[in-house]
Amino acid sequence: MDPNQQPVQYNAPPPNQPVDPLAGYDGTAPQASAVPPITSFNSPRPKRSRLPFIIGGGVAGLLIIVSLAVVLTAKKPPSNIKPKANTSDTNGSSFLRPANAIAVEQTANSISQDLSGLNDDIDFPPNKIDDKALGL
Repeated sequence: MDPNQQPVQYNAPPPNQPVDPLAGYDGTAPQASAVPPITSFNSPRPKRSRLPFIIGGGVAGLLIIVSLAVVLTAKKPPSNIKPKANTSDTNGSSFLRPANAIAVEQTANSISQDLSGLNDDIDFPPNKIDDKALGL
């Protein structure tokens, strides 16, 4: 602060007191300001560039085209698949038949033959399943 300058004192109203907005108004016209008056409200606005709109529209159009291409080329499951007709089925209306005793016995015998035919020495020789052969 400059030593020659006097401090400015403000007279604020006491708290909780209404403020009179016309307290210092003496009724005279205000002084002219340095701002020139507005003479026309239709002044020309600066021209904006259309380049951002063109680029944005191009990107949006490209995204729409790509999304349509993905949707249209997506593999759809065929809706008109007809099941193969079973020639041994005389009914033609059902592919599953109830199990009978002969069919169950044949299936059990087939499974037994497969299990009894396994030979660990021939099917899994030690040199084929050791760590070196398996790359472990």
